[in-house]
Amino acid sequence: MSRLKDWFFSKPPHTPPYVFEDMEKVHPRRLLRAFGIDWMASPNAWVAPVWMLAVGIVIGLVVESHASAGKRLLLGLAYGALILASILVHYLGGAVAGRLVGAPMRQVVFTTTLAR
Repeated sequence: MSRLKDWFFSKPPHTPPYVFEDMEKVHPRRLLRAFGIDWMASPNAWVAPVWMLAVGIVIGLVVESHASAGKRLLLGLAYGALILASILVHYLGGAVAGRLVGAPMRQVVFTTTLAR
């Protein structure tokens, strides 16, 4: 039983390659307090919406090949906005679920690549 507990609660030997910030060293700032949750961001969190919009633009350019370039760009921005909105809805859903089971979420920290 202790081996299983050690496996679940041990830290990985190194930071995954997709994580660009060491949260042990970065001090996030509070953006706002909404729904009883502190919404915080690391100093480099502004990069995340930029790359999500870029991914949306690439999707728009590839998928909507029959439309004009301007229309594909706008559709790509809409796809990127949907990615951002889905992340926010995901964390709000986690907050609601936490309250329902008695384990309220205290904060969400947005980083360059992930929210935690």
